[in-house]
Amino acid sequence: MRLISLTLSLLLVFGCNHNLPAPVYERSPSFDRRVPDAYEVQVGDSLYAIAWRYQLNVNSIAEFNDLKPPYLLRPGKILRLKISRPEPPQKKMTVTNNVNKGITRAVVDKKTKNDAAFWSKPVKSEPTQKFGKTSSGVDYMLSDGEKIRASSSGVVVYAGSGLRGYISLVIIKHDSDWLSAYGMNLPYSVAEGDQVLSGESIAVNKSPENLTGKFHFEVRYKGRPIDPVPLFGRKIQPP
Repeated sequence: MRLISLTLSLLLVFGCNHNLPAPVYERSPSFDRRVPDAYEVQVGDSLYAIAWRYQLNVNSIAEFNDLKPPYLLRPGKILRLKISRPEPPQKKMTVTNNVNKGITRAVVDKKTKNDAAFWSKPVKSEPTQKFGKTSSGVDYMLSDGEKIRASSSGVVVYAGSGLRGYISLVIIKHDSDWLSAYGMNLPYSVAEGDQVLSGESIAVNKSPENLTGKFHFEVRYKGRPIDPVPLFGRKIQPP
């Protein structure tokens, strides 16, 4: 009888707690990198975000699917991602202020033009997580009021969500080969199509908006993750 009573008591305890929230585990800022043969475009997708997700060269995806700039995608469109033919050789590219045709901005001073073709640190804080096998970028812990800045001049090609563990993701195109991305738990101050200058603020860390203070930064060359720290202060050129 005592054993039966104990069993009934345990069932009542766990039965009453079945509505308790499940434990939450922090997820690393990464996607499932396995590249599918085809991908169905979802609402809010952009070609740059899709290429970023699967570490692919956006130019190769566009060519393989016969897409032309500005690469507008409609939800439901099927993209082929398994690129079977070799990529064509690409000419060496350098960054200019006018990264995309049709995008204009007021003329800036000579110093800004010279700085545009170099990488700079996106934040003043020091990295807390280095680039490596488990991370395709670098993590930082921001101080209150610290600004997140464009690491080099370019055009915002994605501004939305999509990086696990972060509510906001901004991707900047610096030339046909180089992209940088900024994952944060903050509202951003740029929009897709904006041309940003090197060092220009794209978000500000304010409490309590970013409770964790976390910031994730990545750089890609033709879709391939590159350790950004050795790039700081160097000219944008093929690795």
